[in-house]
Amino acid sequence: MIVKIIPSLFSCTLLLACATPEWRQADRECEITWSARIPTYWQDVWTNETYPVEVPTGRTNCTSNRFGDSINTNCQQVTRTEWRTRPVLRTIDMNAPQRGDAIRACVVQTCNARYGNPQCKPSRPRPELTTRPVSQSNP
Repeated sequence: MIVKIIPSLFSCTLLLACATPEWRQADRECEITWSARIPTYWQDVWTNETYPVEVPTGRTNCTSNRFGDSINTNCQQVTRTEWRTRPVLRTIDMNAPQRGDAIRACVVQTCNARYGNPQCKPSRPRPELTTRPVSQSNP
């Protein structure tokens, strides 16, 4: 369960870092609404997990150092990374994809309705036209 949540939290954090306060407000409102409409539904699911394993190649790297009249030799096995797969039982929110789609659509719709754009960026006020007094020259 935690393995599935961490990437989601990371991507949400990245999204929220660039989001306007108005977008975050719309996201909170939509999340509350759609979390009630599409509640969590936890289910245990068997999935495959890939993990790395260091395997010896059969070769050895040795280095020798001379210390006065003696030589010290240090050898280490050469390894390579192999990827293996194992079955893992995970608890997954089966409704998360559908709820996430609904929340994203809700945020876009809310932002478009309030601000006229899907990013909830308020329109910037136009700079006031500055009028300068016209100097009249005396002929």
